[in-house]
Amino acid sequence: IIVKMLLILTCLACLLANVAARDVEATLKPLYEKLNKYGLKRNYADVAKFYHSQGVLVKRNEHVLYGREQIAERYKKLYERIGPHMFVLSNETYQGTRDYMMAEFNYQVLKTKEGPLTFKGEMIHIWKREDGKWRIYHEEYKGLK
Repeated sequence: IIVKMLLILTCLACLLANVAARDVEATLKPLYEKLNKYGLKRNYADVAKFYHSQGVLVKRNEHVLYGREQIAERYKKLYERIGPHMFVLSNETYQGTRDYMMAEFNYQVLKTKEGPLTFKGEMIHIWKREDGKWRIYHEEYKGLK
């Protein structure tokens, strides 16, 4: 009986984890769609609002930016350099708790004019609630060649 109960509890935990991942994905997908629209418009100020006030942006082994102001400035320079673009996600995995959500994925930044691929890489987002809204608390990425 104990073995059966452990098996049932293990299966239940797997089912709950899958439901939680689907819930996290359902919550984050519309936010990523909004971020993509702002990228097309090169609206760095609104993109920065998606970041937590204490948020960090980490490029592995290169630099760290802290807070919305530094993050907004980084996006402003990036958008000036690459112009309108699409942010395409693939190989996404999602997980979360009541207070945090996490997305891990591969990304490609595609120009909408003058050439297809700008750059690609791997990224992790940790989202945290702030003022009732989900905000990116930690972004970490690594460019791939």
